[in-house]
Amino acid sequence: MLAACTPAGLRDQMHKLPDDGLIQRFMPCLMSAPSAPEAGTAREALREWGIVLREIFERTKCAEQRARLRLSVDASAAFDSERSAIRAAVDSLYDLSPSLASHVGKHPGMLARVALTFHVIDGRKGEGIERDTMEGAARFMHKVRRHAAALYLGILSTSQSLEVARGVARAIAADLKRPAGIGRHYMVHGCRAFRDAEDPERRLAVQSLEDARWLAPVPGSRSYGGWGASEWAVNSACSSCSPPRARRIGQGARLCASLSWGVRQMPDGLGRANVWHLCLGRVRSIEKRGVGLPLPLMRARQTCQR
Repeated sequence: MLAACTPAGLRDQMHKLPDDGLIQRFMPCLMSAPSAPEAGTAREALREWGIVLREIFERTKCAEQRARLRLSVDASAAFDSERSAIRAAVDSLYDLSPSLASHVGKHPGMLARVALTFHVIDGRKGEGIERDTMEGAARFMHKVRRHAAALYLGILSTSQSLEVARGVARAIAADLKRPAGIGRHYMVHGCRAFRDAEDPERRLAVQSLEDARWLAPVPGSRSYGGWGASEWAVNSACSSCSPPRARRIGQGARLCASLSWGVRQMPDGLGRANVWHLCLGRVRSIEKRGVGLPLPLMRARQTCQR
């Protein structure tokens, strides 16, 4: 079964569905923004794909109602290792997102089916699935897990610990000092979401950043109060703001921080409309409390209005 759905339509239905339902049995694939159409057509690719499907249909026809393939010894070992890793991931994910944990819990069965599909598509001979086919299927399922995390944690629902993790990540990306390592003191003073969160949400947020390889515990750092470490090394690829998304997040966060602290210089490349858009949420929240606007925000608003 192949289905296509918009994020908004799927999000509207999620509150009617259980954490372990039909949707958890699908392998999600999130598409990127469409690019400009290239010259030519997909007619030749579709023709080749049709030929492959017909060949597979002919190869898999048999007189018996059922056909069975076995895993080789090496493929069984690779499958058992991957299944153990999946079970450990399910235990770690349940507190963060029960829906995602339910989906990942079905990955061992999906892995076996994907390996069988790869075996057939590759035109392998013999009655056993080999280790390289199983490893290729495992790499495919790793990609599926990344798409599933983006779907269940970012599009369909958002947990408090994930919001805290995103706040800490934005603080790191916006820091002009490019810290090589951070501690809890840095996160408390640099991220309001972390400062306002309870200790369990803080720990889950840091664990999420460790799983995403933004942070790595510093060996030998003191552990206390349920925390496995007190200092973390920052991945240089994250703090350098080299990805376009991190660069945009850091630029917007630095702008808001500079306005809050009275820095009048606006970053290059941001028009007045963008400046006002970034300031609007902060201005409204201050005005609702019935207090005066800080001088930098007043100047920014006047500049944008002009």
